[in-house]
Amino acid sequence: MTAKDRAIETLKLQRQRYLERLPSTVAYLGELALAWGRGHLDSERFDALKQGLHRIAGSAGIFGLEELGLEASRLEQAIRGGQLLDGANRHALVQDVLTLGERWLSSTEHLAAPVGTLDTPSQSIMPTIWLLTGAGASEQNLLRSLRQYGFTVKPLDGLQAAEVALVFPEPAPGVLILDAERVTLTEALSQKLSLAGVAVVFISLQDDFESRLEAARLGATAFFVRPLNVMQLVEKVDSLVGDQTETPYRILIVDDDEMLSLSYQQALLSAGMRAEIEPDPANLLRRLEDFRPDLLLLDIHMPGYSGIELAAALRYYDEWTGLPIIYLSAEANRERQLRALDRGGDDFITKPISEQYLVSVVRVRAERMRRLASLRACDGLTGLLNHVHIKEALAAECLRAKREETCFSVFMLDIDHFKQVNDTYGHARGDTVIRALAHLLKTRLRGTDRVGRYGGEEFFAILPSCRKEAAERQCNWLREAFAALEFEHDGETFACTLSAGITCSEDFEQLQADQFIECADQALYAAKDAGRNCVVGWHGSLPSRSEAGSA
Repeated sequence: MTAKDRAIETLKLQRQRYLERLPSTVAYLGELALAWGRGHLDSERFDALKQGLHRIAGSAGIFGLEELGLEASRLEQAIRGGQLLDGANRHALVQDVLTLGERWLSSTEHLAAPVGTLDTPSQSIMPTIWLLTGAGASEQNLLRSLRQYGFTVKPLDGLQAAEVALVFPEPAPGVLILDAERVTLTEALSQKLSLAGVAVVFISLQDDFESRLEAARLGATAFFVRPLNVMQLVEKVDSLVGDQTETPYRILIVDDDEMLSLSYQQALLSAGMRAEIEPDPANLLRRLEDFRPDLLLLDIHMPGYSGIELAAALRYYDEWTGLPIIYLSAEANRERQLRALDRGGDDFITKPISEQYLVSVVRVRAERMRRLASLRACDGLTGLLNHVHIKEALAAECLRAKREETCFSVFMLDIDHFKQVNDTYGHARGDTVIRALAHLLKTRLRGTDRVGRYGGEEFFAILPSCRKEAAERQCNWLREAFAALEFEHDGETFACTLSAGITCSEDFEQLQADQFIECADQALYAAKDAGRNCVVGWHGSLPSRSEAGSA
């Protein structure tokens, strides 16, 4: 079974579990809706009703139930404004919640629906943030800031509320933020939080070592001092609850000894890495381009080839100058090993090799490679790919789509009237807006999608195995989510919108990176001309507008 097959099987299993849990979740929301309709629902359970619908709205599309997600989103919005509804309309709304999902759950056809198809771009689901702080203005600002960055935040009133929430953690928590002056975390609760995988962040007025030491004793992951730098806190929370599924290290083994190569491969696979074997050095360059490894394990002595000469030749390519190369050999002479390292290698492992040592060396080298590559490739403000590397990713996607005969879509988006934001609220607040949009892109696109900051307030995204219609839906979803964010400056709030242009590989006979950028840019300008805050798809020579909200 290939890695792709394993991924598909895993997604099928997750989908099966999701569908198994969905009926009980919908039934629970129905009970809450009935109580709300009768006026017997307290604020905490009312929040649970809204959050439950919000989770279905965000997750159903991932598993192919897009209509269910849209219906849940409609109900969530209606209930948020439903306190003013008259009796008949409120009753109708309750009935809609009670029947939510019946048309999808009553049929088994969805159980066999394909996953990972060309038409279902999905988004990451962020864990909930539990907030144990006061009810003052600063806490409300923190609550608003976390929500504007796309986090689901649940305020809790005291330790008892946290204890109760841990018994039935719905939605599942990711981080607990607490005010150290208002709430004294007990060791028992700290242990429960640790077992549940909940990271604890302290906020304190005390800027001293003893306070930090006490937080460390209680298992805190981070410690912040008032007055609070909200941006730093948001970034820390983002790092704690962001996508924690690290892409496995990719290791290419070049060795003509089949049995040894298979044993290396098995050891690396068992350690959670991806490992492929190439027994013929003549295919090395092609395999590097196809597999894009994080590290190369290279035998020194192979028929007709020297691993040292192969390493030296690879260093002539700018693309492979930074690739870690570990030599594999029975050579024990240290002087000859050093000469081999001088020709382009990074480390030397002497055969026979223990599995534990092999895995340790490979992991350390590959991790360092990833970190350095990230520093070179990512934009400092947003953490997204920079201009150069998003263009490189696009060129690579063109080659992959041509080779595998699949399609992909790209979109270019731009924040509307961004100069006015900088002029009115200052560049620091403008940076906040840019980072908020970057966060939406990181969390609401798939792990396989590539997204970069193309320049200034302009972003570019590549969606593999995604047709234009699905890309337009995804882009409109992002557009609506971004427009809903509220930003604060000197006691007042403001919002921003974005415009986007989309194109798809199905629009072209030849796949060339420059034409994608040019056509997406044309469609973006058409969106600006159409009044902004909309998505336009490029179709042939003239873009046609995708009406805002219609996709």
